[in-house]
Amino acid sequence: MRPELLDPESGLLARVTAAIAQAKTPVDALQDVLRQICGGFGWSAARTLVAETGSDRLRQLGAWCTVEAPPPAGFADFEGVLAAQGIRRGEGLCGRVLAEARPGWLPDLATAADVRLRMAAQAIGLAASYAFPLGEGNAASGVLEFYAREFAEPDADALATMARIGRLVGGLIARSTEQERLRALARHSRQVLDYATDAIVAMDRDHRIVEWNHAAAALFGWTAEEAIGRTVTETIVPPQHREAHRDAVARVLATGASKITDKPVELTGLHKSGHEFPVELTLWSFQEGGDWRFYAAIRDITDRAKVQRALERRALYDSLTGLANRSLVLERLDQLLRQSEPHGKGIAVLFVDLDHFKQINDSIGHDAGDRVLRAVAERFRQAVRPDDIVARLAGDEFLVVCSNVDSYAAGETVADRALRALDDPVHVLGESVFLTASVGVVLAGEDSTAEALVASADMAMYRAKQSGRARHARFDQKAHPLAVAGPQLARELREALQDGQLRLYFQPIVHANSGSIASIEALLRWQHPTRGLLLPQDFMPVAEDSGLIAPIGMWVLEEACRAAAQWTQDGDPEVRVCVAVNLSARQLTQAGLSSAVRHVLAAANMDPRRIEFGVDVSAAVAAGAIPATTSALEALRELGTRLCIDDFGSECSSFAYLKHVTVHTLKMDLSFVQQIDTNPVDRAIVQTVASLGRTLGLDVVAKGVETNAQADALRAAGVGLLQGFLYGRPQPQDELLRTLATARTAARGSTE
Repeated sequence: MRPELLDPESGLLARVTAAIAQAKTPVDALQDVLRQICGGFGWSAARTLVAETGSDRLRQLGAWCTVEAPPPAGFADFEGVLAAQGIRRGEGLCGRVLAEARPGWLPDLATAADVRLRMAAQAIGLAASYAFPLGEGNAASGVLEFYAREFAEPDADALATMARIGRLVGGLIARSTEQERLRALARHSRQVLDYATDAIVAMDRDHRIVEWNHAAAALFGWTAEEAIGRTVTETIVPPQHREAHRDAVARVLATGASKITDKPVELTGLHKSGHEFPVELTLWSFQEGGDWRFYAAIRDITDRAKVQRALERRALYDSLTGLANRSLVLERLDQLLRQSEPHGKGIAVLFVDLDHFKQINDSIGHDAGDRVLRAVAERFRQAVRPDDIVARLAGDEFLVVCSNVDSYAAGETVADRALRALDDPVHVLGESVFLTASVGVVLAGEDSTAEALVASADMAMYRAKQSGRARHARFDQKAHPLAVAGPQLARELREALQDGQLRLYFQPIVHANSGSIASIEALLRWQHPTRGLLLPQDFMPVAEDSGLIAPIGMWVLEEACRAAAQWTQDGDPEVRVCVAVNLSARQLTQAGLSSAVRHVLAAANMDPRRIEFGVDVSAAVAAGAIPATTSALEALRELGTRLCIDDFGSECSSFAYLKHVTVHTLKMDLSFVQQIDTNPVDRAIVQTVASLGRTLGLDVVAKGVETNAQADALRAAGVGLLQGFLYGRPQPQDELLRTLATARTAARGSTE
């Protein structure tokens, strides 16, 4: 292969790219591309074959290309032989290349199975053929076929170059096919409307109407008696177009030429009542006896214009929210990137994904979910700046494109406004739906493309979700592997559930005054084969988003019941330690939760009173309507299990939740515990929660206790139960059994 073919500025690939960019039509582009390839490799002839939709056949696209001028004698016969071929997927050289999506060649055409091909090729001196797949990946969309007078096996550089050309040409053909489909749709719409009867109007050289049919009377409101003899400028041409009309007629009279004769054009017509409407006019003229006559076939295209506008809107706007759709926002983003100087600067892209939106559909229905999306779309539209573009990509994913943004801070300001727009609940079908969102922010660079920016913003959004949701995150090139790891992590987590990689660790909760164990919290861990022991925050967001939270939650409950049974078996049967199990917000909105719990408890012969379910109320409220979560908790309470509000006091919703569901335990947010021995405000809050617990007859747990000073302050504040490293770290089952044995020994010693 000649080195100049690989030159990035003047080589074959560069010339092919330029041919595609500069050609007026796809056919012209293909012809030029084939000529460039033939010239670059010294091949003689070429053609393009594409796979027919819904068929296993290949068809020839456009004309043949030969670099020899004039073509050799017999070339037309050679073209005819190949045009008559019926090539199927997997048959012959081209059929095999299509099926296998990899290049192939026939070094000696004399060995070809098609006798007519052998003879026709031999007649014009062609000895070898090459074929290369179009498109990308393992599904070829067509084949580029070449013929040469002598065979030379392509080297690695040649194959790499042709692979890239195949992707370029495959994309060109795909775009051309889609454009033709849209044009066919437009032609069909036009044909449907063409059944209407046209208005026929004729005028003389002085613009006076000489003929006027019934359809014209119905269309313009003038009877034939009223219209004939009047000029068209005073009857059917709007005032703003009359001068142009007179100039056009004068040009025809002077030169005999017109830009609008013999072809339909869209203009504006004027009704007798004074209202204007769109019309399609086909004008023709002729001279008769030295005089000119002009005829026009006119039809009202108001309906067609509406259809066209509707089709355009359907193609470019989201039907649910009225926002720009993915196609339109990418087009607008492309325009902004081209217009910005230098390229790409001053543009930020925000990828917004609602947190836990699926739970809204699951709990209160898809119709309510659609209403929520419409409300959210309007809030985003109101929250961003006037020139920002808001689009809905799919489901609960939105995109915001901001121009005139000179820093990440400016883009994050818009992201903050979008997040604040969700502060108030959405009221729908009698429900108050609380929403949060995760936002990824990326700033365009000099080489940015629209698709790349959206992908980068999506990755940044995923980082925001991994960081706890309800926040925004910048795109970080270094964090790419973490962002991309989401789908892979979901697959690994599914395998972990099947292969027994999940673990339960246990942490005791003790009585504040005696130090004896009151209950034990079950905590999930993942013993990853390569990344070691993972904490819930490393994988639970993926579990929730992938739908694995339901089977994982049931596994946790089954293992917790099995462990609790062993505590009783190995210790004093009279000691009935309660086991605390956490529920995610997603679990609370799943149908049949209480039935599944009842089945697990019955199978384990577990007393429901020994199970306490903990729920993070702020997460539950953010995930959907309060009635949906409270209904699930009430069903669990009716089974006889205990209920605990976790992270109590972290949000005002925690207090409001007490009005909706009966619970047994309040577990305070650890932020109040960390500085209770030094911060009087935290001490006052803890005292208030402890007093509330006593008033309502509820147990109060303080978690995160690490020092004796904290424990003393909590006891002084009236907190009855303590949990934290001071009393035991999360530990596997075997270590817990030793802890329980030690506690029992100490308890017996104290009674003796």
